Amino acid sequence: MTKKVAIFGGGITGLTIAHELINNGFDIDLYELNNIVGGMARSKRDTLYVPNEHSFRTITNTYHNTI
Repeated sequence: MTKKVAIFGGGITGLTIAHELINNGFDIDLYELNNIVGGMARSKRDTLYVPNEHSFRTITNTYHNTI
């Protein structure tokens, strides 16, 4: 009998968990609020359909938990 798992959230964590569970024989249902998965890890397309970053990413001394 295959075990079934529901995953809520199609961001990088949800997709990684789904991938690992599928590779280990689980049957998964993935639920995402938006119509595109990937969360903050995906790229957006501008009007010329050129990919660009979804959000501004930088590491500076304001990130106290990374220092």
